[in-house]
Amino acid sequence: KQNVDVIVIDHHLEGAKLPDAFAIVNPNKKKDRSGLENLCAAGVSFFLIISLNRKLKNLNFFKKNQIPNLLKYLDLVALGTICDLVKLDIVNRTLVKQGIKVINKRKNEGLKCLIEKSSIEDEINEYHLGFILGPRINAAGRVGKSDLGANLLISETREVNSEIAEKLNNYNSLRKSIESKVEMEAKSQVNSDDSDIICVHSANWHPGVIGIVAGKLTEEFNRPSIVISENKMIAKASCRSVKKFHIGNFIIKSVQDGYLESGGGH
Repeated sequence: KQNVDVIVIDHHLEGAKLPDAFAIVNPNKKKDRSGLENLCAAGVSFFLIISLNRKLKNLNFFKKNQIPNLLKYLDLVALGTICDLVKLDIVNRTLVKQGIKVINKRKNEGLKCLIEKSSIEDEINEYHLGFILGPRINAAGRVGKSDLGANLLISETREVNSEIAEKLNNYNSLRKSIESKVEMEAKSQVNSDDSDIICVHSANWHPGVIGIVAGKLTEEFNRPSIVISENKMIAKASCRSVKKFHIGNFIIKSVQDGYLESGGGH
């Protein structure tokens, strides 16, 4: 509406109708032939930046010795790749392997503070990204404070980062408490003798944790799971599935058939 060109970066399955953007960069578009469909959004963003960098170099945009070193951002790419649970194909595995090397140099002040606050003394590996650092960065967003994680990763002021890292630790504890309660209530609704899709719901469940709970239900019962956080106006749901059933396609078809207001997935 403000006549600003918008570039959308995504990695989810393409819906029937796409927004009228200047460009949509998504390896999962139906017409895409890049073979990079396993990238997470951080990976797609990184490849876009590489392309922009190459174009600007060809246009002699940069002054001498001012060409940015994009490899230093691989720590964030590795973090996003592990936390989004995408397939570790040869491309993603390479991004993670090199990104972990960058993380262990402790150049990102925000990550450095979070590592310290998390009492990690060993060399950082994929376990730390997926189970310690990632959940803390995500925790604030799950309870409605999503700007904290972003601010931690871009701020270069130690005092600010130390304060944010402390808050993220506290929000992560709160997230665990909320998640545990929702998981217990959700499991009480599951009939373990049934073989159908699990569909559980409540008006008291925080929408920020239903994705984690859906994943745990699918892991325990080996069935597709739909966890719904009810609302007076629009209910929000998160789903996880098993290999035999492509729940992403099911959701998109449900949107197209008018059963859902919106939705998508992998």
